[in-house]
Amino acid sequence: MKSKISPIPKQKYHVFLSYSKQLPWNEMIQKLREYSECTQQQVATAINVNRKTYSNYESGVSDIGIEKIKKSAQL
Repeated sequence: MKSKISPIPKQKYHVFLSYSKQLPWNEMIQKLREYSECTQQQVATAINVNRKTYSNYESGVSDIGIEKIKKSAQL
């Protein structure tokens, strides 16, 4: 089942991009998720990992890896 995650509006996205250049990856993926008003569970399901693993990505405990980043960018 495909999860329904709404895209970030373009105006917010452009503001976020200029701000995100100063953020580490883990903080950036957390901010993107928050801007799109998704839960960790929704994103974790969409990229085929469990919620705890995704939480570890956001907290910086685990590296997310480029393949998961690519997959989450397609949401």
